[in-house]
Amino acid sequence: MANRNLQKIFSQVLKAIDDIYGSPKRRKPISVKHLKLNAGFRLLKSEMQAKLGSYNSFYFLKNWFKTWFGEIYLKHSQAGKEYLEKLIELTDTLTIDGRINTVISGTPTQRAALISILEHLEKSNKIKYGLCVSNASVMSGYVKDMDTDEDIHFVDGAGGGYTKVANNSKEKVLRKYALVIIIFFLNIV
Repeated sequence: MANRNLQKIFSQVLKAIDDIYGSPKRRKPISVKHLKLNAGFRLLKSEMQAKLGSYNSFYFLKNWFKTWFGEIYLKHSQAGKEYLEKLIELTDTLTIDGRINTVISGTPTQRAALISILEHLEKSNKIKYGLCVSNASVMSGYVKDMDTDEDIHFVDGAGGGYTKVANNSKEKVLRKYALVIIIFFLNIV
């Protein structure tokens, strides 16, 4: 009985998200237009320190060049553009694993409409939810499918998205309700 109830509540939340934000493709927080390769000098130096334990000029220059060339390749070659389109297509922004974890791009008005529905469900003791607002998203990792040679990329909020939501929602998690975690992004698409 509890499982059927949970499915009904999840369906209600997912329908509200679809009604307010549109299709998953429309509310996706990642787009080719807004993708940026984040590999500045500090990040490359930190990566090098972690991998090698010390500074290595050759390693640094080689990786800086690969990053610089990679950005040109991705933006200006047909194969690079196709790769970026595929990357967007294979980005996971919704996970249902006993709770709903999603990353959504939208406006403050859309967010307010969904929060109103979530507040009502929470006051009815049907869910507990948490959210985090960010102005950017990050690809936090990927999993490679060995059969198809494609990868699924995971998206999170810049500045700690899911972690922030989890930390801010610990009191709610301890209760026996479904936890709906929503991370919103403002006007990314």
